[in-house]
Amino acid sequence: MSWDYAELSKAAKRAGSPEKLIDQLVDSGRKDMTPWLVVAVGAGATMTVVVQKVSKYLRARKQISDLEVEKAKTELIKGIKHYDEEQEKQHNVENQK
Repeated sequence: MSWDYAELSKAAKRAGSPEKLIDQLVDSGRKDMTPWLVVAVGAGATMTVVVQKVSKYLRARKQISDLEVEKAKTELIKGIKHYDEEQEKQHNVENQK
């Protein structure tokens, strides 16, 4: 691969010196990256907030579910005990006959 030194030489002459040309190229690269850096920081901050909100929502939803599960378990246990009592009463009535 060969470089087109004539074009580089002309660009360096317009810039004032090869060192100034290199400095201009580096500075322009930095300036080109600034908008992308701002976008990346903004996106990162937004994602952080979104993840925190979703996490909080899911934790709250899970707590409600745990309460509902406990309530359902209690109702089932009561229902089973009530059924067992009714069956025992019915069995006792049949045995007395």
